Amino acid sequence: METRLTYQKAETKKRVFSVLIDYFLLTIGTVIFYFVLVMQVANTLPISKNISENFYTNYSNINTILEESHLDSIKPESYLNMAVKSSLGEEYYPTTEYDLLANLNKETDPIYYYLSTYKEDEKANYVGLSFNVENYINDLTNSSYFERQDDYIKLNEDIAKRVGDYLFYDNENMKDDYNNLLSFINEEFVKARNDLANNNINYKNSLGKLNQASNDALTMNFVNLNISFFLSFLLITLIPILVNKKHKSLGNIVMKISPIYYEKGCKTKLFIKLLTSFVASYSSIFIASLLTSGRSFAQLLMLNLFNINFVLILFIFGILITIFSFILEFLKISEGSLSDYFAGIRYTDDMKAEVNNENGN
Repeated sequence: METRLTYQKAETKKRVFSVLIDYFLLTIGTVIFYFVLVMQVANTLPISKNISENFYTNYSNINTILEESHLDSIKPESYLNMAVKSSLGEEYYPTTEYDLLANLNKETDPIYYYLSTYKEDEKANYVGLSFNVENYINDLTNSSYFERQDDYIKLNEDIAKRVGDYLFYDNENMKDDYNNLLSFINEEFVKARNDLANNNINYKNSLGKLNQASNDALTMNFVNLNISFFLSFLLITLIPILVNKKHKSLGNIVMKISPIYYEKGCKTKLFIKLLTSFVASYSSIFIASLLTSGRSFAQLLMLNLFNINFVLILFIFGILITIFSFILEFLKISEGSLSDYFAGIRYTDDMKAEVNNENGN
């Protein structure tokens, strides 16, 4: 009499948890390899140092240009506060937090300074003079917000009082006046900043080099993430499956389920299993990038390679494949992930077995 054990099929929830465990471990492994090994090595490479130096050199050049042009010295909101106080004087709002702001005049108006002084001094570095002092003054005088006083343009007193009541006394009835004026002022700032960005040769050259350095840095970071993922897949997925006699993944071991892989002597299905597992789990690299790149995640997705948003395409493809693979776990047609389906694999529960007695020949 021969005794045989027949194992029952693994339940869906066990298979699902097994897949989630493998995916989670792969993601965490990618993060660990990224910080502990890959980035440590990458930071010592000359190419990495050159990219970093190029980025900060051109970033510093752009900041210097902005500082010298005065277009970085004030926000439209602060400009508006100064305009109100210039029109009404310190006595009207004597105890506000804006008391230390200088009055708005030819010297302190950053737009006027940029057009009348900086742009004139740097005229040789400009390819266009479409926005000038005359344009700016005309914009102000033709609006209903400003009027000429003495030798300069100042905010209309009635508008200044209404906006001042909102700014300094929280009068919500004047909020629309504030928003309308802020919108007008912001348009003038945009014109000045666009003029600098589009027509100043030094700014354009530095910005182009900065964008290239930024793209190089993102490309290198993406390469580092891929190397980290490959190492994680090798040590957390590939090696455990190959070393284990039943070719179980770590998730299979934890959930105590076993794959029925292939007929004796056939290695093809195991290869298919590993290859499709790699593809189906590649999306974990983007989960890892959220933990490693932080704010750079969105920039990473917009990384331009081969003149296309290559990383974004990979992201969409990877996420869709992972979702599809996960859905297959719940369908009777597969009763497994995408890699299990292509490899023709089914799972049995190590904890549920039936004893069969058979007569030996």
